[in-house]
Amino acid sequence: LTAVVEGKAGAEELVLDTSSGLAIHRVELLQPGTAPPAPPSPLSHHWGEPHKALGRPLHIPLPSPQPLGSRVCLGVRFTTPPGSSALQWLEPSQTAGGQHPYLFSQCQAIHARALVPCQDSPGAKMTYTAKVRVPAELTALMSAVPDSEQDAAAAGGSLDKLPEVQPPYPTKVPIPPYLLALVVGELASRELGPRSRVWSEPSQVEAGAYEFADTASFLEAGEALAGPYVWGRYDLLLMPPSFPYGLTFVTPTLLAGDQSLTNVIAHEIAHSWSGNLVTNATWQDFWLNEFHASRGALDLAEDVARFGADHPYTRLVPDMTGGIDPDDVFSKIPYEKGFYLLYYLE
Repeated sequence: LTAVVEGKAGAEELVLDTSSGLAIHRVELLQPGTAPPAPPSPLSHHWGEPHKALGRPLHIPLPSPQPLGSRVCLGVRFTTPPGSSALQWLEPSQTAGGQHPYLFSQCQAIHARALVPCQDSPGAKMTYTAKVRVPAELTALMSAVPDSEQDAAAAGGSLDKLPEVQPPYPTKVPIPPYLLALVVGELASRELGPRSRVWSEPSQVEAGAYEFADTASFLEAGEALAGPYVWGRYDLLLMPPSFPYGLTFVTPTLLAGDQSLTNVIAHEIAHSWSGNLVTNATWQDFWLNEFHASRGALDLAEDVARFGADHPYTRLVPDMTGGIDPDDVFSKIPYEKGFYLLYYLE
């Protein structure tokens, strides 16, 4: 990991979140752009106290107090264990094709820290560039756009001719850490419009292209309401049949055959503005992500009954001080209470 961070006035250390047993091998101060190139300088680091829900912070003292706006380039050599809470592994038997394994990540809400050392809070937005090495018969995709459309087109073409090191995936617009995403599998794609395509295993790609054919029109409708779409592309990934839920990764249960469930895609496209572009600073205010995207009413009774009518988790803004795992608080409540607040204000 090479991290370029912008310092606050007088900052003396960098603190990164980790969990799931990330192994830190070394930390270095990098000095890119110097002539002649300067070798990396080792930096000390130490662990903070572990927390059951939040993991273990990695403290990296900086070589000197940093002035406001200064930029420091650090290198962190680490290993992510296969059992990371951010990663899900499928056996070939769990895929539609039945021939190759499948890997996908799920970093929301606070699992990016189980994939890479980072400041894993929604308000700590970042850009990233990644290179991924995979077997030639598999394709890697990330929550970023490949360096060129030629590279992207190749990834959906002759899978047996793919290089082992896939083209870099850079983000141009800062994203919250929970949007960091990786998938590796036997994948093919079909175009849905000039800036969107659907990816899936080859046997499901045609069904996905039919089901989500209106994606381009949803994008145009979103721009009419909220302004330009700044992310370059909007691609859908249809997950294997054993995948139980969908975010930008789309669950195969949406393949109704009659395009009747594509309102889910409209909801996720709305997050291109509400959530991905304008993001809640903390998980206490998760409802700010959802209230614009939830323009329909669902029954709250199920979640209220699950928690109890007077439970603090049924509040629009729950109290999460003291280190509460956001996954424990998650429900339909911020979606629907947020929607009703917006409707009332309108």
